[in-house]
Amino acid sequence: TSPIVIPDSLLTEINFLVLLSGCLLADDPEDTQASNNSNSNNNVVPSKAHNLPSIPITVNMLSSQCAAQKGMDMIVVLIKTIFKVIEFENFCIKNSKTEIWSSSVAETFMWFLKRWGSTYLFHPNSPDLAPNLMESFGNSSPQTANIIEFYIQKINLNLLMWPSEVSVVEGACDVLFVISKRQIPPSLLLSLKCWEELIAIHTSSDRRLNELSPTTQRKFIQALFAIQSSGGAFTGQHANDILRSIKDNLATLISQGNKPHQPDYKKAIVIQLEKARGIARATKAPTAGFLFTFYSEFFVPLVQMFRYMKDHHDIVQSILGLWLDISRNLLIHLPDDVKERFLINCMDLFTVFQELGFGKRKRKQTTQQDEQQQANVTKVLKICFTVSKIAHPRSSRICYFGTNTVLTALCTELLQYPKLAELYYNLLYSLFKDHTDKLPLIPVQMFNDFIITINNALTMPNLNEDCRKCALDSIGFMIGYHYSVSIKENKDVFNDPHKTVIVSLFPKVLAFLTSDDIVNQSIIESTSNAFFALICFDKARYQQSVHQFVNTLSITDQLRLQAEQSFMSLVNLPSIEYTFTPINCSRFVGHFNALLHICRGIVKTR
Repeated sequence: TSPIVIPDSLLTEINFLVLLSGCLLADDPEDTQASNNSNSNNNVVPSKAHNLPSIPITVNMLSSQCAAQKGMDMIVVLIKTIFKVIEFENFCIKNSKTEIWSSSVAETFMWFLKRWGSTYLFHPNSPDLAPNLMESFGNSSPQTANIIEFYIQKINLNLLMWPSEVSVVEGACDVLFVISKRQIPPSLLLSLKCWEELIAIHTSSDRRLNELSPTTQRKFIQALFAIQSSGGAFTGQHANDILRSIKDNLATLISQGNKPHQPDYKKAIVIQLEKARGIARATKAPTAGFLFTFYSEFFVPLVQMFRYMKDHHDIVQSILGLWLDISRNLLIHLPDDVKERFLINCMDLFTVFQELGFGKRKRKQTTQQDEQQQANVTKVLKICFTVSKIAHPRSSRICYFGTNTVLTALCTELLQYPKLAELYYNLLYSLFKDHTDKLPLIPVQMFNDFIITINNALTMPNLNEDCRKCALDSIGFMIGYHYSVSIKENKDVFNDPHKTVIVSLFPKVLAFLTSDDIVNQSIIESTSNAFFALICFDKARYQQSVHQFVNTLSITDQLRLQAEQSFMSLVNLPSIEYTFTPINCSRFVGHFNALLHICRGIVKTR
């Protein structure tokens, strides 16, 4: 009844103790190593289903010892005490409207609930889990429903009472995202009155969320929609209300036309696109068809917007990101005729991408322009990679065309970005393995660009071994297809211009043999297969290339003669039939290893 006064020193102490407790009780959910390394000595009771951190082994041991000694479990007491302090915070901000509390402490509590919830909330039962932890926080515990309700109530309260504190509201969104990732039964959440209140916060007024970053809003909508539409179908009217809100806002913004120089307009566009991405990421199989209808209304307008917003990187990234999320999460669940509609829209987007020169590198690009181009190219490659896995007659054409729009850039400095290079060479591997039959049909200039990137994989010093292996294996897939068709149908697969491009690989592969990059058995086998494939493809050109290559080596005449004899000896081995088949490749490996030994001697001599 009397005014509450909380000294700043007490708030500071609470903040510190909650941080300390969070670090003790749980791993950082953002720590990828902790999330994925389920066999780590530091963690026990791995939660593989959630791909989130596990309970630290020291915490589990302390709780187990308390249970064995039938004493007070200090781990459980600590957790419940923090929940009581959070309840006290709730009481303060409800009655005094945050005036007596600290926004930094409120932010720390959100951090704690995210960290703790990622590890403990609705934890699957396990014989390794301490009995008291299982009884208090396991998915079969009667207290779990109360804790989940406590979480949702806390999210609502922070959204309502801290609208101007962006970090606190973002924390609430992060906590909701954690809840959506736990395997909590939908009925448990959707039956809560506080869940209805949470939906109302979004659908009735977005003002509290408008100041959040687009990424946070995407995560919020993704979590909200994932839970609301769980169970295989839309539940009630709320999911439709969420969709209608995004649809109306996006339609209004698109209808307003080209306003690229108005910051508020650009921000509003990005926010709605990111929300649409959140919906796509939350899509499940039964709702894919309905949601595709929702998205299909915007494909053509967004391609047009892509054209006139080309200088605004955030909007370009959001449009490409939406295409990527739709291809990843909806496409696999759609019938072929609907897939075809989306693939046609992909072709339209890639055409604009190519016309606007996104895939070409300018002569003098700033570091920022490099990074933006790298981000755009990465999105296009990811779309192509996803589409390459879809069984549809158009997918091959779309993938080759989409990849071609960025090949000019990939032939230059962009491959210096390690993640981008790895993504591209994995895509190349996928295309040459699964869509080889379309290779002879692509224009020779495009085909040449692909071969240039294979050459780059063998010569660029910063590329990792996986990139080189994918490039070498691609050679094998390409020539293996050539031989399988030639034997079955008695006809050439590639025309003369394509063949000329293929044999241009000889010098680079020969040079690769005398490098220090062939370091383990996996790369040796890939190099051997590529080497044998090229010999099978054109023995005469191989012999010519060997003669030219050894003359470029800075070694003695005697060693040069020995090297040329070793290379030439592989042309007519009596034990090998010179067709590129798996059995012939396996016979060739031993001879290749002998050649490799000679090549390493050349390296040492040089």
